[in-house]
Amino acid sequence: MSSAGCVVLAAAVTSGVIALMHREEQAAARLHNITEAVQRALLRPLPPRVGRLQVAVRYAAAEPDARIGGDLYDLLDTKFGVRVLLGDVRGKGFEAVEVAADILGVFRDVARTEPGLESVATRLDGAISRRGRSEEFATAILVTTAPEENHAAVIVNCGHPPPLLRHREGTVTELSPQVAAPPLGLCELAGDCYRLQQVPFQPGDLLLLYTDGTSEARNRQGRFYPVAERLRSIGESDPGALLDRLLDDLRSWTGGRIRDDVALMALRCMRW
Repeated sequence: MSSAGCVVLAAAVTSGVIALMHREEQAAARLHNITEAVQRALLRPLPPRVGRLQVAVRYAAAEPDARIGGDLYDLLDTKFGVRVLLGDVRGKGFEAVEVAADILGVFRDVARTEPGLESVATRLDGAISRRGRSEEFATAILVTTAPEENHAAVIVNCGHPPPLLRHREGTVTELSPQVAAPPLGLCELAGDCYRLQQVPFQPGDLLLLYTDGTSEARNRQGRFYPVAERLRSIGESDPGALLDRLLDDLRSWTGGRIRDDVALMALRCMRW
């Protein structure tokens, strides 16, 4: 081939590579826009204060370019009190997002109509069971803080890591349920599964909800992240500042790489 032909061929190959890279960039931009739209629809921003609660939430995806995953959360102010959901769907990708969307849709409906928090959990369990896929389930924490000032929170734990209560004097209590319950979608295997747990929740107390991407994160020595210990040592009272420091500390613990999606929610009880 002549030198002129080689130049023409090289130019054609270069143009083709540039065009392919441009199409890939456009596809990546479209995917980015789609995932951002899905995230806005599913994981709505939460207000910084609802009633007597200061509220903050943080979500960190395991993949650097990811915006959504199987972790989910929401908060609703209802006639039964402020109702909170934080959960983690088994698996990843758009299948997990589809299950998360079903759970959030049902929660936003039944949290306003079901007086009992255990009934809300049962309805959420049914939302997954009706999909008819035995491998689909989700762990979740449901919380209600009563509208009247009775200084208590009601919790239903659906196979999820137990919340942590940091008392106003600084001690931390792990709120493990007396009777373990299965994740949402697996209640049929256990019968009567979802039970209420009432705990004191005084002004100045802070409740931390988290997914297992936090508690199962490991350092280089293979040690799990000590969530309760870190919550005790971080003295921030503002929920947002607390979660920012907790996430920074988690990244430091893992050497800068989060290997599973992380969702964190902090609720601080205030006086009216």
